[in-house]
Amino acid sequence: KKERILARNKRVEEYIATDTSSWDKQFKAQKEEAHKLGVITEVLYGRTKDPQKIDLVCDALELPFKDESFDTYASFEVAEHISDIQKFFSEAARVLKRGGRCVTVSPFVYREHGGIDSDFQRITRGGYQELARKFGFRLERIYTYSFFGTTLAILVNQYVIRKILEGKTVVRFALLLVSPFIFFLMNCLGFIIDFLDQDERFASAYHVVMKR
Repeated sequence: KKERILARNKRVEEYIATDTSSWDKQFKAQKEEAHKLGVITEVLYGRTKDPQKIDLVCDALELPFKDESFDTYASFEVAEHISDIQKFFSEAARVLKRGGRCVTVSPFVYREHGGIDSDFQRITRGGYQELARKFGFRLERIYTYSFFGTTLAILVNQYVIRKILEGKTVVRFALLLVSPFIFFLMNCLGFIIDFLDQDERFASAYHVVMKR
């Protein structure tokens, strides 16, 4: 039975979860590789894609929905993988009702991921402002929970994780042993830096709310 996560929010009466099929081979390969690592799989990779939680496979640039069909359009960690970002927001505007909201979360200062054929851009706050203007949205809010400290910790931790997964055997083994200490140190340092200074220009990701 499909777990309806958003249904836990009583304000959500119905939702449709969509995804693309273009990454299926990559996710399959990732899952096979991750399983070799046993119990530390989710620590290094996170949870792998679960097709059972998807309602519809479609292209975000050619949505199979009628005009003004939805109250909310939500996109999480997708915009950086869209080859035509203007078409992406044009489609979002098309399927939203008047007064509907487009909610997106995408990385800003973050490593390339998914390969050079799948990672296309990082959007600045000014970029979101221009996209909102161009496609008839009113930009309600841009915010982040990650400032320089968190971003620094994420970059260092991700670097260590990639070297554990991709480096030479000796390097992988050595980093695997010391990685818990590196993660702990960087997370503590990141927390302290962000507590002292919250500079949004160094965000690892931006949360954006636009109203049509």
